[in-house]
Amino acid sequence: MIQNLRKKLFFLFIGSIMLLFTAVLALIIHNNLYSLRKVEESKFQRTASNLLSDLDSYGDPYSIFSLYERDEPLICDYFDSSGHTIYQTDARNLPTISDIIASFETELKKEESIPYGVQPAHTQSGIFYFSHEDIPYWGVCGKLTDSRGEMNTLYLIKRNQKFTELLKEELKSYALIWLMVLAAVAMIGRFLIARAVRPTETAILSQKCFTASASHELKAPLAVILTNAEAVANDPSLPAHLRKHTAAIDAECLRMSGLVQDLLLLSSIDGGVWELNKSPIDLYTLIVSVYEKFEPLCKKNHMKLNIDFRDDHYLEFIADKNRLEQILGIFLDNAIHYGNPDTAISLIIHMEHKETAFTGAAWMVFTIQDHGPGIREEDKPFIYDRFYQADKSRTHTQRYGLGLSIAYELVAMHKGTIELSDTPGGGCTFQVRFPL
Repeated sequence: MIQNLRKKLFFLFIGSIMLLFTAVLALIIHNNLYSLRKVEESKFQRTASNLLSDLDSYGDPYSIFSLYERDEPLICDYFDSSGHTIYQTDARNLPTISDIIASFETELKKEESIPYGVQPAHTQSGIFYFSHEDIPYWGVCGKLTDSRGEMNTLYLIKRNQKFTELLKEELKSYALIWLMVLAAVAMIGRFLIARAVRPTETAILSQKCFTASASHELKAPLAVILTNAEAVANDPSLPAHLRKHTAAIDAECLRMSGLVQDLLLLSSIDGGVWELNKSPIDLYTLIVSVYEKFEPLCKKNHMKLNIDFRDDHYLEFIADKNRLEQILGIFLDNAIHYGNPDTAISLIIHMEHKETAFTGAAWMVFTIQDHGPGIREEDKPFIYDRFYQADKSRTHTQRYGLGLSIAYELVAMHKGTIELSDTPGGGCTFQVRFPL
């Protein structure tokens, strides 16, 4: 139990801290990428401005454009007032250049007036954002007066990286940071949770030791009381009206003895000292033994016990025979005590073939079905807790609320599972699965 608590706290701590860190990291990444994009925009604007200045100063477009295109991937279209092309980026490098330029011109036409910033001898627009075939681009339009007084136009276009592309470039470094923080938080969390759980662990261990010691010490006085009660009951001189008192003493001592045995069993399981004695089991012999034990109790409570072997052949089943009989006995005992009179209790045995990630494909399944009041939905999550009883009034004084918790522990030791469902018409159906 304390190990489960430790694991839950550990994963809760790790999950909450890493969720918060991931949110902060995502915000940082977003801001960094936004800043990076702004830097790239400013760089592109400066490139356009420098290119216009160089064209104005040197006048040889071919050498100037070649120099700029060599440093970064740019699309350049430079033409005069009559539409004659002075220079255009080689279409062999990018076959869709004309289409991209056409998309940019379409974007330019959407503006009633281009916001030019006046500079000596040339003007330059701001950055236009457009896309072609779902690829984003930046574009700048510039006007330049050449030495002959002609107004030339420059379209300067650059592919704009998508947010996902920018993220992909930075993802490795951010992922490494995330993993390093995860490792650090895991180490800190393990240390902190160990210190936080230690007092609880000590208290629970002390409680378990007390329960085990008290249960062990109660065995001897109970045996003495039972022996003396039996001796008194067998005395011929005992008055008849006192025999009912000795019978009550005997019954309550037997009930307390059962409780002590249950507590000792749970204490052994908690201490990790309980070992299963597994061996091949003859299912038919086992079920006949269980039937002979519980059929008289069913008859006494006006119930019928039905046994149903669903398969003609069963794979070899290896388990602890005594513990398996105890598990089935717990469920049948509950079915008898909580079932309605004049109904039937069914014990169904079948094999189930179901692939899982942790066990083999085959399961041995024992289904115990009764027709009683059933278990309320709000009680179902707690039925395997020790001393838990759905009947808060404790009407059934013979029940301590340990049966299902013992069955759960024993099934878990066999690497099995228990599933609860409602019986059609009312009642409980428990399916106990053991991997083969």
